[in-house]
Amino acid sequence: MKSALTTIFLIASLLVLNSAGFLPLKTSQDPLVDGFRPPAVPLIVFDPYMSIWSMADNLYDDFPKLWCGTIKALTGIIRVDGKPYRFMGPVPSNPVNDVIPQKSVRVQPTQTLYTFQNDKITFEVTFSTPTIPTDLDLLSQPVTYITFKVSSNDGQTHQVEVYYDQTAEIAVHSTDQVVAWSRLASKNGGPKYVMSMGTTDQKVCVRNGDGVGIDWGYAYLTVDPVDENDDVRTVIANSTVVRNQFAQSGTIPSQDENTYPRPASDNWPVMVVMWSFKVSPGQKQSRFLTFAYDDIYSIDYFGTKLPAYWKRDGKTASAMLADATQSYTQRLALLDEFDKNHLANLTAAADSKYATVASLIFRQAFGGCKLVWNQNTSTPWYFMKEISSDGNLHTADVIFPASPIFLYTNPYLLELMMVPLLAYANNETNVQYNLPWAPHDLGEWPIAFRAPNQQEQMPVEETGNMLQMITALTKLSAQQQQSYDSLIFPKYKNLIESWAVYLTSGDGVLPNPGDQLCTDDFLGPIPQNVNLALKGIVALGNYVEACKIKGDYVCAAKYDLYTKNYTAYWLQNANDSTDGVHAKRQYDLSNTWSLKYNLLYQYIVGTTTFPTSVIENELAFYIGKQLNTYGIPLDNKATFTKLDWEAWIAAMAPNPADRTEIFERIYKFANETPQRVPLTDWYDTVQGTQKGFQARTVLGGLYAWMLLQPTSKTTIIA
Repeated sequence: MKSALTTIFLIASLLVLNSAGFLPLKTSQDPLVDGFRPPAVPLIVFDPYMSIWSMADNLYDDFPKLWCGTIKALTGIIRVDGKPYRFMGPVPSNPVNDVIPQKSVRVQPTQTLYTFQNDKITFEVTFSTPTIPTDLDLLSQPVTYITFKVSSNDGQTHQVEVYYDQTAEIAVHSTDQVVAWSRLASKNGGPKYVMSMGTTDQKVCVRNGDGVGIDWGYAYLTVDPVDENDDVRTVIANSTVVRNQFAQSGTIPSQDENTYPRPASDNWPVMVVMWSFKVSPGQKQSRFLTFAYDDIYSIDYFGTKLPAYWKRDGKTASAMLADATQSYTQRLALLDEFDKNHLANLTAAADSKYATVASLIFRQAFGGCKLVWNQNTSTPWYFMKEISSDGNLHTADVIFPASPIFLYTNPYLLELMMVPLLAYANNETNVQYNLPWAPHDLGEWPIAFRAPNQQEQMPVEETGNMLQMITALTKLSAQQQQSYDSLIFPKYKNLIESWAVYLTSGDGVLPNPGDQLCTDDFLGPIPQNVNLALKGIVALGNYVEACKIKGDYVCAAKYDLYTKNYTAYWLQNANDSTDGVHAKRQYDLSNTWSLKYNLLYQYIVGTTTFPTSVIENELAFYIGKQLNTYGIPLDNKATFTKLDWEAWIAAMAPNPADRTEIFERIYKFANETPQRVPLTDWYDTVQGTQKGFQARTVLGGLYAWMLLQPTSKTTIIA
């Protein structure tokens, strides 16, 4: 398989050009599988705190929830000719028994589209988040648009009222926290109605860890009249009172409640928007609102609070909301075109099942990250949360499996992830880093504080991860004359070389890493881990390539010798003599095996450290002997697997039929798993059940195949 970095920038560029409408699609086929049942559906997903999903078959079956299962109640009711129907949430305080039946849900990369229909109307509800990787301003804006479209399907004119509310749960960690609310005056041509809600005890970037809801900053709900005849109304009120009134009369109270501050659970205060209009035959009425969340500061980096990137020039929440409202039409057109062309590229590269799952995880991957502005360096930084496994801030071995989606959509984002870890390891913070290997993480989201002796130590793992990702950026920069490593070199050259020195430091490192943890730390330390050794050796071989690119041929020659010796050791000692065609799990254990996903970056960078026969033999062994209903197990000790590593294996498959076979089983798992959570990466390949983890960014690894497309695939896209 040839190097794919020569095509990455082309594909990313095509993605941008396509989103602007400059290139025609090459397929008229619907890229998403009709009837696909996501285990959870993304609604408002733009950072780890605003990651809100529908975890049910129908939007009205249950309240939306934070990725971890905490209710973040959004409620929707539509009245048609005086009769109320639920379309979102159970409305427990005033049961509206009838629902407008949900006919479909379609999850595109940046938008989720629900369609409801009864004998009178068709009703569409779309959640749109401007997740455009190449537009940092859009990517960083904490905004989701919710659009409502109504059309008559019986040839009659209908009176319609549409109601939406969200509770104070959106702005608290626990519902006993006290909240207050207000209205902002319209400024700079901004929306006419701007409601705001947040806690009274604003402790910014204090609460940290996993499964935590944000309790600082402010939630906003904004709406503008469509024209002078548009009957739009808003109110902040007791949920029971306002829902009852709307269900009965199609109206809401005319005045906001003033009994505040009070706990979020005290009569459940809600921010409400409703519209009243007629729908005539042949007409489609459309209305939208804007949800936004200003977190004031996003990350505490060793005592320095960093704001979101969109605030870098002093932009206020009011200005951001005005911009979002005024740009709605333009942004929705951009998202429509982006989704259409991104899905076409995914489908052209594989098939509809691959595109359907890749589309589902797009917002999941980006929704676990936050783009901030470092005022000290005057550069953006991009942070990732280790969602659901322990809440760590910026874990190197979580960034690594997620890296393909960033390399594919905008490599600059991966560089912006490297720099905070490099700065920490280079002693640019108030915590001195004194370990010879690369760090594991920075702290607990959203606070960086971790001392080196508090790290979960993964010496070969994290060192290999950092060297490989940095080399990929260096190779891409050289080939495309881009600046994807200008924030890294020459500033961190000595630090990076020190990691190569560590990998060649002797016993317990390479070529036999001793008794170390790897990224699959739920397995515990794996003595003489063959796959971990593979990572370190591939990393060293890739570092040789980086040295050559930078013109340091003495360094390249030095580490090339190490790489060749270590590779020879691996090839001699890793081979399992029981069949002679696959590598063992551990050097010292015959009749064992494991997924050798750590070969991937050799193919991404285009080095030849290991012969192609290694992956060919591995794939033949997996497909021939280890393929279960829902995929390939991680190793011989259990039937569970990691979806991200399966995707990496599939990407390297020399035989397209083998790749399709693996992707088919990944799709089948996503479509059938009984756990209704944002797609897990750790699951059982026989039962199709979740073992642990959910909503994690690592599923960006599904985009590995997009980095390794043969020229023929690239030609199809171009």
